[in-house]
Amino acid sequence: MYTPEAVTHNRRYDIGRRHPRFLLSFPLSITRLQKSGLPVTHGLSLDLSRSGASAVLCGPPAVGEMVRLSLQFSERLLEALAIVRHSRSARSGFEFLDLSPAQQQQLEDRLRTLKGAFLAVAAGVGESGFYAKRFPLL
Repeated sequence: MYTPEAVTHNRRYDIGRRHPRFLLSFPLSITRLQKSGLPVTHGLSLDLSRSGASAVLCGPPAVGEMVRLSLQFSERLLEALAIVRHSRSARSGFEFLDLSPAQQQQLEDRLRTLKGAFLAVAAGVGESGFYAKRFPLL
């Protein structure tokens, strides 16, 4: 099931990061490239940025492992090579590797949509500012 759009964007969450991260949830799966024979692992994303994503998975991969990430956005699938940068039972972090221009554009389009949704929420658009009051910019 697809859970749409950004939940929040917190400036404190960006400290020490190259690109802003947007907290959101969508289905994803990983295929382990170095361990053929292992089944595809499914999970849900926790956040997304220009350089990577993090997720909760059924069976976390090892740090340093190369994987193929399949990110199921609402309208399209984005598949990208990634390396596992951190991995715990509750969360794994991935850095995208060698995105093609088409993949970069697809990711940029998605992030632009998320940024627009975040700015609309922060401005109080919809439901008389309900979300802006509960998720203020910090």
